[in-house]
Amino acid sequence: MLASMTSCARERLGACLPQVVPALCNVINDEHVKVKEAAREAFNKIADIIKSPELRAIAPELISALTDGAQYEHITRDVLDKLLGTSFATHVDAPSLSLVCPVIQRALKERSAEMKRKGAQIVGSMVMLIKDPKDIQPYLPLLLPQLKLTLVDPIPDVRATSAKAFGILAQVLPEDMLGLASRISTFI
Repeated sequence: MLASMTSCARERLGACLPQVVPALCNVINDEHVKVKEAAREAFNKIADIIKSPELRAIAPELISALTDGAQYEHITRDVLDKLLGTSFATHVDAPSLSLVCPVIQRALKERSAEMKRKGAQIVGSMVMLIKDPKDIQPYLPLLLPQLKLTLVDPIPDVRATSAKAFGILAQVLPEDMLGLASRISTFI
């Protein structure tokens, strides 16, 4: 079904991806080979509609980070390094965010201080590359709670990087989108 949807308007498909990608992540490790293959094909179709050439180039690695359970930590670390090392010349679109945000969310959940720090750093960097803030809005409920938890991480570098990411979010995104002041004041 998703394969046929890729021929539809990019905006419509982009609006569906926040619901589609988590569902695909849930079925990618299904016992049935055909289900796995269909999920993998759907991820590839999502990658095909990414506009950003920088993210399109690493789309296979992003997909592996979402789908390869056995090598997850190693692949995710490599993807985070590639994202941090990439100089973006274009804006990040909704299909790109659908693959990047779940990887960042997983990184923020990890025990590793390095993964959390890199995830927080990418949140801050990525939000500055978004042309339309509405593209990231569906992912804020996934990212903000994890980012908020890193504000009290025992590692000072993780806390500092997370605080910087929140500062960038507050600068770039509309206040009504974040509700940041009320969320932070209840947290502190």
